[in-house]
Amino acid sequence: GKHHPVRGPAGGLHGRRIGHRPGPRSGTVGHGDAFRPLSVRGRRGERLPRSAGTGRCRLRRAPRHTCRSPDCPESEPMTTTTTETTDRVGLMMSGVTLLHADGENEVRALDDVSLTVRPGEFVAVVGPSGSGKSSLLAVAGGLIKPDAGRVQVGDADLVTASKRDLATIRRTQIGFVFQSANLLPALTAIDQLRLPLTLGRVAEPRDPMQMLEEVGMADRADRRPHQLSGGERQRVGIARALMTRPRLLLVDEPTAALDSKRSQEVVALLAREAHKHGVATVMVTHDRDVLHHCDRVLQMTDGKLAPSTKSEGRTIAGGGSARLPRVF
Repeated sequence: GKHHPVRGPAGGLHGRRIGHRPGPRSGTVGHGDAFRPLSVRGRRGERLPRSAGTGRCRLRRAPRHTCRSPDCPESEPMTTTTTETTDRVGLMMSGVTLLHADGENEVRALDDVSLTVRPGEFVAVVGPSGSGKSSLLAVAGGLIKPDAGRVQVGDADLVTASKRDLATIRRTQIGFVFQSANLLPALTAIDQLRLPLTLGRVAEPRDPMQMLEEVGMADRADRRPHQLSGGERQRVGIARALMTRPRLLLVDEPTAALDSKRSQEVVALLAREAHKHGVATVMVTHDRDVLHHCDRVLQMTDGKLAPSTKSEGRTIAGGGSARLPRVF
C-alpha cells in the first residue's frame, strides 16, 4: 500500500500505511494513531474493552491475589469486623432544640428534648396548649428541621437528609393520623387506603381490604367520608397510615371530635395496631381518660419533656389542639 505522511502529536511527520492495524502479536499502536482510535488486540489476540465515549482502551489488570494463607508472602492481612446487635429504633430524638422568632425575642418551642420510642411501643404526650406538642410531632415527622440535636427514624437521619430524601422517608417510613382524619371526599374507604400506594414505590404494601377488616370497616369499604361517622373516619385514617408498613406512627388529637365511647375505641385500636405491627407510636392528646391504653405517658411543659404522673379520669382544663402543618 501507499505511504502517506501523517502529522503526529508533536508536529513531526510519521509514515504509516493507511488502514494498517497492529498484528495480534505486536500489541502496540503507532504514534500517529492517536488521531484515529484503533481496535487493540492483546498478546493472545483477545479484544480489549474500550472506555465508553473516550476512544481509549482499558488494559486488563492482573487478577487480584486472593490467597489467605498465613504462609504466603503476598497474602493480604485478614480483617475481621464485629457487628454490635442492638434493638431496632423506631424513633430517637437526642438534644433537640427548636427556636421560634417572637418579635425581637426567640422562643424555645423545644428545649433540649430527648425521646426514644421502641418498635411496638405506644407513647402519649400530654400538656397544655402552646407547650410544644405540635412542634414535637412536626420535628419527629420530618416536617421541620430542628436548630440543634439529632432525629432518627429507623436507620434514617432526618436532620442530615435532603428534601427529596425527607419526602421519601415521610411517605414510606412515617404514618400520620390527623385530628380530622383528612380523608378525600371523592374517594371511598378502600380507595383512601389505595391512595398511598399510588404515590410511589412501596416495598411491602399491605392489603387494603385486610386493613379495613382489622379496623372493623370492611362492611363500609364502598362508603365515602360523608357517609361515615367521626369514629369510622378515624378508623379509616388509622388504616391508611399503616398501609406502607411505617416504622413510626404520629397521631394528633385523635379523640378531639369524638364522644367518650368512640374515643376509647379509637385509642384502643391504636394501641392494638401498634403492638401487632411493631410500630413506634406517639400520640398527642389532652384527654387523660384514654391514657390507660398507653405504655408510657410524657408531660410537655414549656418545650421540655418529662415523665408524667398519670392522673387518669379527668381532662386537662383549657384544652385546644396541637395541629400538624398541612404537608402532603
